[in-house]
Amino acid sequence: MSMKAHLHNLELLLTWLKDSPFDGTVSSMQGGTVHVKFSVPMDREIEEEKEELKSGAYPENPIEDSEQGW
Repeated sequence: MSMKAHLHNLELLLTWLKDSPFDGTVSSMQGGTVHVKFSVPMDREIEEEKEELKSGAYPENPIEDSEQGW
């Protein structure tokens, strides 16, 4: 895989993490593997984002949907 393709795929992942209703932290990266830790809120419900998840605002495969800006 070329460096440009690898960077593009990392950018897609980071965009997805940024737009996710959950707090995520990249804990490590090695080779083509990125480890992400998600924090699930225990003190609140994620209400607003539930509708976005139901409506398909978050694609199942962000790489295939990259033409849409993911």
